[in-house]
Amino acid sequence: MLVSLHNHTNWSDGHDTIQQTIEAARRLGIDHLGISDHLTLYPGGAPVPWSMDPKRVGDYIQQIRDTDSATLVGLEVDWFPDMREAISQCLDRHDLDYVIGSVHFIYGFHVDSKADYWADLPVSEREEKGRAYWTLIQSMAESGLYDIAAHLDLYKKFALCPDVSETPEAEAALDALARSGMAVEINTAGWFKACEDAYPSLSLLNKCRTRDIPLLLSSDSHMVDDLLRAFPEAAQRAREAGYETLCCFSRRERFDVPLP
Repeated sequence: MLVSLHNHTNWSDGHDTIQQTIEAARRLGIDHLGISDHLTLYPGGAPVPWSMDPKRVGDYIQQIRDTDSATLVGLEVDWFPDMREAISQCLDRHDLDYVIGSVHFIYGFHVDSKADYWADLPVSEREEKGRAYWTLIQSMAESGLYDIAAHLDLYKKFALCPDVSETPEAEAALDALARSGMAVEINTAGWFKACEDAYPSLSLLNKCRTRDIPLLLSSDSHMVDDLLRAFPEAAQRAREAGYETLCCFSRRERFDVPLP
């Protein structure tokens, strides 16, 4: 069964419309399509270019429902500990099928925008950023606001951050994810970045499996041509880690689906 939930349209930083995305999913035979455009409530209210306007979330949801009632409605919402209450209030106002949590900022440091941001740091500071990233993943899981953790080791995107996947911070974050009931994704976008590896690495995925953390496959698409990008390879990675099923969501409830 084909499930693709982490997809962006021109409501945030994607290229195609909701209608175009839904039509492409039908052509591809996707059984459960979800649209999950970016919502970033940045501390202090500064606008973020890839985020939709928070005031338009209701319109976004309505447009998806009006276009195709079977399409699952999600959001990818950046996690900021200081914004927990604002995020919670926003999510409570809207009828969603799932919420993806992501960390794109480490206390003002932009994780995946430019390689130069990492290259300008001494190696020791890069490691500190990586460890801090995991601490944010932990607090995100403990917030109780999210259903899915996005691109779990995003800090490796530019192949400039030391490997911090074996640190106490990473272990604590994985434990928190397991306790929370959140799912993680194999995000295939990483295979096409400088790191040349999906998020998360196979070693991290093995750790997720031993903790019984649910899994789904994602392309993190920003154009319809990428809706199922590298899904066969992702399914193989899931099997290598010992997964036998994947998951999907509806009305914030998780259910299992077969591996494709």
